[in-house]
Amino acid sequence: MKHEQGSKQVAMIDGQSMPPVKAVSLAADPQIQRIRRILLIILCNFV
Repeated sequence: MKHEQGSKQVAMIDGQSMPPVKAVSLAADPQIQRIRRILLIILCNFV
C-alpha cells in the first residue's frame, strides 16, 4: 500500500478579530425561572 499526502489548506484565525462570547445564564432569565417553577409544581403532584 502506498500512502500519498495531499495538499491541505489551513485557515488561521486571529483571536483578536473574533468577537468575545458572552456567557448567558439561563438561571437569570425570568421566563426560564417561570417554566422551571411550573415544571416543579407539576412533577411534585405526580410524586
